[in-house]
Amino acid sequence: MALCLKAKEVGVAKCVVTHMTQSPWKLSLDQAKVCLEAGACLEHAVLAHLKGENAALVGYRNQKAISMAEIAEYIALAPDQQYICTDLGQAKNVHPVDGMRLFIKGLREAGVKDDVIDKVSRRVPARLLGLD
Repeated sequence: MALCLKAKEVGVAKCVVTHMTQSPWKLSLDQAKVCLEAGACLEHAVLAHLKGENAALVGYRNQKAISMAEIAEYIALAPDQQYICTDLGQAKNVHPVDGMRLFIKGLREAGVKDDVIDKVSRRVPARLLGLD
């Protein structure tokens, strides 16, 4: 949060908070709001959902997984400032393309509308890359 606020103060054009829903450094909804109000974009990785007791990677089994419903709560705060990614590619984990399919399907099941999914999966990343 401090870095987001400082970035706004000094005029940084683009600020991204990566892995913000991933334990052990997961932001609370209130902390996420502070970052969003400072103009930051928030990144949600499906890898955070693939942790916990059923994780493919042993090192991730002792970390708490986040539910799709909880990710949807964060996204609802400001869809125009958030995006999704996979953070996959590790051996034994699902392929990144399958991970993105899983993410989009899970968000739909959590009630996220297609126009919001379009924003967080395509439009916000394109804007951050200067491709809008």
